[in-house]
Amino acid sequence: MKYLAVLEYGLNNYSAYIPDVPGCIATGKTLELVMQSISEALALHLEGQAPPPVQTLDAEGLELADRDSVAWIEPAPMNPVSLELERILKEKRFSQTEIAARMGIKRQSLHRMLSPFYWNHETETLRKFAAAVGMELQISLREPVAA
Repeated sequence: MKYLAVLEYGLNNYSAYIPDVPGCIATGKTLELVMQSISEALALHLEGQAPPPVQTLDAEGLELADRDSVAWIEPAPMNPVSLELERILKEKRFSQTEIAARMGIKRQSLHRMLSPFYWNHETETLRKFAAAVGMELQISLREPVAA
C-alpha cells in the first residue's frame, strides 16, 4: 500500500511526513536520503499492526506551493533475519553489549545486524550469534506466504 508523503526543503536538509500516519517523519541531507528514511520510518510505524487506511488519496486537499513536494511512498522491506535476532534478544533478555562481547565483535556491529533494514548477514556471524545466545543456527527455505 502506498502513502502520500509531503516533502519539504529546509536550509540544510529535506524533511518528509506522511499525513495518514501521525508521527511518521524523517529528515535527510538529500532528497534521496529523505525518501529512503521516510520509507523506513513508514515500515517501522506499520510493523506488527494493521495499516491505517489511506485517507489522503491525492494531493488536491493539501495546500502546497509546489506539486513536486509530494510523493507516493511504500514501506521499506524489512529483513526477517534482523527481526528474528531482535526478538531473540528481547525474549532471552540479553543486552547488545553482552552478546557482542560473547561474539567477539563490537556492539556497533551487532547493532547494525539488528537493523531491520540491514541485508548483509553472513552465515558465520549468524552462527556466532546463535552460539552466544545458547542456540544453534538452522537455515531453511520455504514458499512465500500469500499476501
